Amino acid sequence: MAMAGKKYGMLQMLLAEFFGTFLFITITRWALVVAPGPPIFASAFLRAGVFGLILVGLCGVFGHISGAHFNPAITIANIIIGKLSILNGVLYVIVQMVASIAGAAFLRYGLLGTALVPVPWARRFSAAASRPAAASSSSCSSRSFWCWWR
Repeated sequence: MAMAGKKYGMLQMLLAEFFGTFLFITITRWALVVAPGPPIFASAFLRAGVFGLILVGLCGVFGHISGAHFNPAITIANIIIGKLSILNGVLYVIVQMVASIAGAAFLRYGLLGTALVPVPWARRFSAAASRPAAASSSSCSSRSFWCWWR
């Protein structure tokens, strides 16, 4: 089987890996965090379906250019079986890691510094410092944030 990307230069292949990994991280993480989830089992199947459909779409768009690895583990496996040279593999892994960080930063900070995805753990820590000390355990309901935090 011929390696994908033979008619493309290394720059185009690296850009395809960058944009594919960036979009994969951004879209899947956004879908996991923002989309409301049904009960746990249906949610797991729905979210797995989102991952699969996005990956299939991105492979269709970028697969003929770079091989659509989008994951350092896949790239390392391709190096081991000889479908990718060590130099190209190292460059792919670097680009994939940078794209993953860029995708996560894009979700966190957005284009203009506003979060596209809420960060619940940041609110937990800031809320814990300002939690009223006089909250009694008898006033807690099982759905209360303060009771969960204890």
